[in-house]
Amino acid sequence: MNKIHMVRVMAATACAAALIGVTACGSESGGKGDGKSGLDAMSAQQISDKAMQALRDAKSLRFKQDGFTQGRPVKMNLILDRQGSCAGQAGGAKGGSTDVIKLGDKVWMKPDHATWEEQIGAAKAATIEGVTKGRYIHGPTSDPLLAGMANTCDLAKFQAAIKGGGASGEDMAKGKPATVEGKKVIPLESKSGKGEATTVYVASEGTPYPVKIVQNEGGKTTTTIITDYDKPVPTATPSAAETINIAELRKQLQGA
Repeated sequence: MNKIHMVRVMAATACAAALIGVTACGSESGGKGDGKSGLDAMSAQQISDKAMQALRDAKSLRFKQDGFTQGRPVKMNLILDRQGSCAGQAGGAKGGSTDVIKLGDKVWMKPDHATWEEQIGAAKAATIEGVTKGRYIHGPTSDPLLAGMANTCDLAKFQAAIKGGGASGEDMAKGKPATVEGKKVIPLESKSGKGEATTVYVASEGTPYPVKIVQNEGGKTTTTIITDYDKPVPTATPSAAETINIAELRKQLQGA
């Protein structure tokens, strides 16, 4: 076995797709805010614009996502920043999970057994796990098998993906004030002619950050919780005993 089929974390596509929900445009109706932020007097589009700007200005954030992207199940919990660093877990289609840490141009990844089996099959999974022995795989983003993490962890690219306007033909309305993740929010509800529905919950106190996004597409629901705005990505990394360099991994696999 001379090639590792590294798990491809779908965070970039999934997160960008979810966050684009704040750009919905169209008609506005109903709903009152809490009177403390001025959102109660704004239209749904004006609130959406403010939420987009707040999201674009964020230096870092954490998103927890459970749902689907391109029809494939996705579950993740990542904190990431504009410098391209991140830490957390990303799950695959069959319930597996990969621990991920990226600081600068260095990456540490530890897929669990279910992830390896999903990616490369049971026999090869057993082979590679016999070499890694539960350790993190460590290497630079210049390595072709780790390069995908450069995009996955780049908040700046997520923010660039939400610059455009919303899809045409959508109607957006302000929902009733609610509480999500302990924060008072104003829901922005939109539907498309294809039966797709998105609700974005915008904080109605303090900075109008998007707090939660719920998408329903083709009968499948994706929920994204966004928290920890502007909090730094943890800098702790696995010890040398807990890691195996990707070059060494390749070398050992060639002799396996």
